[in-house]
Amino acid sequence: MIVHHIINDAFLENGGAQQIVRQLHEGSLAMGLDSRVVALVGEESQYHGSNYHPLGLSKSYGVKAFLNVLSYIRRNCSEEDIVHAHLFPTLLYVSLATRVCRFRGRVVCTEHSTSNRRRGSRIGKIIDRLVYSGYDTVYCISRGTRQSLAAWMPSQTNKLKVIENGASVPVKAFTQRAAADKLIIASAGRLHRSKNYEVALRGLSQLRDVEFEYRIAGIGPEEKCLRKLRDQLGLEQKVKFYGYVEDVFEFLRKADIFLI
Repeated sequence: MIVHHIINDAFLENGGAQQIVRQLHEGSLAMGLDSRVVALVGEESQYHGSNYHPLGLSKSYGVKAFLNVLSYIRRNCSEEDIVHAHLFPTLLYVSLATRVCRFRGRVVCTEHSTSNRRRGSRIGKIIDRLVYSGYDTVYCISRGTRQSLAAWMPSQTNKLKVIENGASVPVKAFTQRAAADKLIIASAGRLHRSKNYEVALRGLSQLRDVEFEYRIAGIGPEEKCLRKLRDQLGLEQKVKFYGYVEDVFEFLRKADIFLI
């Protein structure tokens, strides 16, 4: 049996789903299970893990991407295997491709978020009904994720299962800290509306009697707006954007408080 993790890309800077897929894959290999990571976008040099199969596309949206997923499943997946899809539009391609080629193995996906641009629109409802109806099981990373998807897709409720999102934190003991002049607060995550950094900045701007520095690791579409808000709130000297950070645990180790 092989587990085929199919995802838009395997770039860690693009979000937590990519990190989860890598950890699932590498953990499975360590346990002696056969696992593969299949990325629509990417090249061999961008992930040096074992059993990495980039499809070499330049973008994840389009007919070409769907045809590549269909071709991969036809050539590489047997009825003993599990096809595990992550992120849209990969969820749509796998749902359609496994039905087109009448794949007889298990087809599952992970729902990584409580919201997306499709929810709330009629076209989005049609697309998502087509997407989720093609899966045997939909794994949700939290109870909130399951509740949100069940409200949007009531017909799929019975197939929604919760496996709570986790993270490997290689910390053996708390760091003993000396007294410092200011509190170091840190956040790590993609700069996206769903992460709610705006609320964090507005909240921290209310700390009148506390000397602090707020450090943010991550990149994303909201960076320009967040920098502007930081300046409007008078936090230029207290809030630092660190961009993409390779060693997140070392980044967090230097902080007093982790804010999510």
